[in-house]
This record gives sequence, C-alpha cells and structure tokens, in this order.
Amino acid sequence: MPSISSPENVLCVARRCFQGRCLIDVQRLQIFAEGNGLQGHAFVSDQLLSLLVGSGGISNAQKIFDRVPCRSNLSWNSLINGYIVHKMYDHAFILYERMQTESVQPDASLVVSLIKTCAKVKDLVRLQRLHAHVAQTGLLRNNLYVGNVLVHVYMKCEALAKAKEAFDMLGTRDVVTWTTLIAGYAEHGYGAEALRCYERMLSDGVCPNAYTFSCVLRSCASTRSIDMGIKIHGDIEEMEQVRSNPYVCNALVDMYMKCGMSLKAREVFKCNPVRDVVSWTSLVVGCIMEGQCEEAMNCFKQMQSEGFQPNAISFTCMLNACSYTNAVKEGRALHAEIEKKGLHESDLLVGTALVNMYMKCGLLDKGLEVFNKLPVQDLVTWTALIVGYVGHADVEEAFMYYSQMQVEGFFPDSITMTSVLKACSGLGRAQVGKEVHTRLLAMELLDKDATLCNGLISMYAKYGLLADAQKVFNNTQTHDVISWTALIMGYAQSGDVDDVTCLFDEMISKGIRPDSVTFITVLNACSHSGLVEKGQTYFEAMSEVYGLVPISRHHACMIDLHCRMGQIAEAVALAYRLPFHPCSSMWRRLLSACQNLRELEYGSHLFEQSVQANDNDAALYVFMGNIMTMSRYKVQLPEYV
Repeated sequence: MPSISSPENVLCVARRCFQGRCLIDVQRLQIFAEGNGLQGHAFVSDQLLSLLVGSGGISNAQKIFDRVPCRSNLSWNSLINGYIVHKMYDHAFILYERMQTESVQPDASLVVSLIKTCAKVKDLVRLQRLHAHVAQTGLLRNNLYVGNVLVHVYMKCEALAKAKEAFDMLGTRDVVTWTTLIAGYAEHGYGAEALRCYERMLSDGVCPNAYTFSCVLRSCASTRSIDMGIKIHGDIEEMEQVRSNPYVCNALVDMYMKCGMSLKAREVFKCNPVRDVVSWTSLVVGCIMEGQCEEAMNCFKQMQSEGFQPNAISFTCMLNACSYTNAVKEGRALHAEIEKKGLHESDLLVGTALVNMYMKCGLLDKGLEVFNKLPVQDLVTWTALIVGYVGHADVEEAFMYYSQMQVEGFFPDSITMTSVLKACSGLGRAQVGKEVHTRLLAMELLDKDATLCNGLISMYAKYGLLADAQKVFNNTQTHDVISWTALIMGYAQSGDVDDVTCLFDEMISKGIRPDSVTFITVLNACSHSGLVEKGQTYFEAMSEVYGLVPISRHHACMIDLHCRMGQIAEAVALAYRLPFHPCSSMWRRLLSACQNLRELEYGSHLFEQSVQANDNDAALYVFMGNIMTMSRYKVQLPEYV
C-alpha cells in the first residue's frame, strides 16, 4: 500500500477504492487511517463511511459514524441511503429520527429518498411523519421537487386526501405537480375530480404536457364526459408538439370510442401519424364496447395485415369479443396464434381469457382443458371456470370447482360469490344456499356489494323462503330496481298478488323506476290472479308513464290474462294489434283458450293466421284438431300432423 501521511493522500486512495468497490481494500484503508490517528478527521471519516456503505460494509460504517464527534450531512446521507439500498428500512428511519433529535436538518435529496422508501413499503404512518417534519422545516413549501414526490407517493399509497393536503401546502406548483395530482385521481377512479383539477390548472396559467392530456382524456372516457373531451381535444389541436404525440392520439381514440363516438375515433385514428399496437387495440376495445364485435375482428385482422403484432392485451380483447358473439371458429384461430407466441403460458391474463372464451361459448371440456394446462392459476381464472359452469346450468361442477379452489388456497371474492349464488338458485338446495349466506356474512362482503345482496334475495325468493328474502332486503343499505324486482318476483311465485302490487307501489313511492323485468313479473302476477283491470293499468303505464316499449313477453302476459278470464275476443284483438308477428307460444296460448272455450270460429281463424305466418309448430295442429273434435266438426288436416 502506498505511503499515506495526510487526509489528501487518503482521499486519493479512497477514490481508487471507491471505483473498484473493493471491501478488503476499504477495510485496509480504515485500519491504516486508525493507526495513523486520522480516524477523528471529519473529511477522512466521511470518505471511509461512504466507501464502506458502497462496498457492503455497512456495519463498520455504523461504527465509524458512532465514533465521529461532529458528523457532516454527507455522513448522515451516506449511512441512511446505505440502509435503504440494503433494504434495512427500519434502520434508515431510526437514524433519520436520531438526526432530528440532534437537530440536524436533512437536505432535499435525503428526504426524497425516505419518501420513496415509504412508497416501497406502503408505510403511510412514517410518510405522514416525514410530511409533518418537512412542512415544519419549510422544505415542503420551498422545494418543489420534494413536494412533487410527496404528492406522488401519497397517491401511490392511495391516500388521496393527504396528497391533496400536501399539494395545497406547496409554495409553487408546476406542470409536474398538477399532473401528479390529476394522474392520481384518474388512476384511482376519481375521473370527475381529475377534470376539475385540470380546469384549475389552466386557470392558474400552467400549460399541460402530453402526459397531462393522456390522464385527463382517460378521465373523460371513464366518466363519459364527451363535451369536456371535445374541449380538451380543441386544446390539444392548438399545441403542435402535443397533437402528434402517439400517447395523446391513443388516448383520444380511446376516449371517443368509450364515449360512443366511433366515427370520430376512427377519424383521429386515421390522422395519427404514428400508429402502434396500442392505438389499434384502443380501436378494437371501442368496437367491442359498442357491441360491434365483428368490426373489432376486422380491425384486428387489419392491424396484423399492416405489420403490427398483437400483444397480450390485444389477444385478451379479441377473446372477449369471441365470447360475446359465440365466435368459436375465430376463438380457436386466436388460440392457435397465442400458442405459437407462447402467451398462454407466459401471460395469465391471456390464459384466463381463453378459459373464459371457451366456457362462455359452451365448450366446457375445452375450457377445463385450457385451465388445467395453465402453469399457474389465480382467483380470476378459477372464477372464469366457475362462472362458465353456472352459465350453462352445470351447477354440480360449479360447486365442485368452488370447493377445490378454496382447497388450493384461493379465497372467493364478490364476483365468485355472485356466481355461486346463481348456482345455489339452480341447485334447489336451501341448506347449501344458507351456508353460502353464512359465508358471505363472515367475509363481510354484503355491506360492500349490492349485487351480492340482490343475489341472496333472488335465491331465497326462488326457494320460496320469503321471510329470509325479506330479511336480507331489509338489512340491505341501498335498494335498486334489481333488489325490488327480486323480492316482487318471490311474492309473485308464491301467488300473493296483494303483496306484489303493494311492493310495486312502495317501490314507486321510493323513487325507484321499474324496468322491463319488473313489469313482466307484475303482469304475470295479475294474469295468474285474474286481475284484468289492474293488469291493463300496469301495461298502459309502461309506455305512458315510464317510457318503456313493451316487448313480446309483456304482450304475452296480457294475452294470457284475457285468455284465463275467458275473454277470447279481447285476447285475439290484442294479438292482431301487435307490432310484430305473434310467436309460437302466443299462438299456442290463444288456441289453447279456444280449445277450453270450444271457440271454433276464433280457433279456425287463428289457426289460418298461424299457417300464413309459416309457423309449423305441431302443437298448433293438435290444438286445432281438438277444437274441431270438441265441436264435432271434421276437416282434412295435413298428412304430417
């Protein structure tokens, strides 16, 4: 080792050691410095401490730190950052607290390191202590970088109120500050608040950048704020550097698509100077959301023809489109592409989408085969499997995999449990349903998810356990049209028409607007109880009061009501006034009534009308034959009857 006689020579050797990060050399240097009485020199101690931290000798660094009588900010920073680098976070914060006790003021770089550490470990308590300290020292008001990082980390920790509090304490705010706040609100689903912040930002004279625009456009999409989106688009057009930014163009396409303006989205897409897989995927997603699944498939094919390789998100979206349209052939072709790329093994999102596609399309065995081949499964994958079995009324299999999922260590969430409740309704075993109810109470999910409460009400109503259904309904914090309709349906199934009409009237008095399903339930109840006038009143209220267009099932209820009451003339008149051709079930109901009432004239006329409508339902010929037999009237029927 070269001769060392002064701190300057120590520095020269120290720099050489630092470049090599050689712990042995640093330890030799430490021994030599101590042997020559240099360890008390602040400059030498700082260099040794930094070198020891950088080379992994953090315990020795702590010993040197403790022996130095007057520690510089460099020593504090080196040791605290060393603990952070070595993931010894508690030691770092303990040392920072000691720093405060000794009235040493930290610099901005150290505070930023500690704030970022809070984000890594999601330690909101320590983050709030840091916040209080930097506010007290004035660092928060005077150092914009510290403020921006603090707001960002609060957002990462989902402490939105604290982020806003820190934001309000800043002395100055730049585009980074505003965009950090806007992005946080957008990311956590507070789109309306993000848009309000954007307007405040403009009123403060701060010019947005490309990332700001991407965030606010995403907020417009999530809140369906198309007017605001169009205004922001106008702002973008005035900024030449921003309007050609591919991220902004992609966000515009996404916003217009999600707001239902597909033509405008395509216009923006065509003007995009730099198309990529993200912009193509935004177009595909928009088509799917509008129910244009075939158009989505065309866009997907065009994307590939232009040389853009689909990514995991693109494939996932297309598989979802196939599941919506029952496009098995296209789904299989996508599956083959995915296997070539190995995405079914490397990306769980794609694997889950494959399982979901096959299950929704009714290929349950294929869905299970894909599920079993996945290298890993998560809760979403298990839920896709269970939902598939429930959707195709294979409730025994659904319950089997529900049990197996828990054995494998996956605990159901609200989506899983919603499907399990549907399975319970189809299973017809009240005890199983009650066990699931008990499980939901233990999981404390009912207070958080109205869909589960509605599922429970519907399940108990289908079992005929109206007291249990009513109890769940009464304990539910908020009621919507689905929960009211589920309860009404239960009373309708029990034949208690008075309770049905009372509940319906109570629902109206609470300000809940009935939907199409509600009216089907109420009209059915009126039909089974022979309440012609009440049924007619409800039927007319559909369009006149609530603006609902009656569909086939509503008309069928009214025809059935008149038939049950022997009012065949009124039933036939209603059938002839339909805005569409009567379906087979309507013809059957009318002819059945004619058979019961021995109405040959009406029966013959209705039968002729059904034949002219090309309805070849064999049951219609049977009814007509019975009518003729009862009326002692013989006619020649077609040979195939």
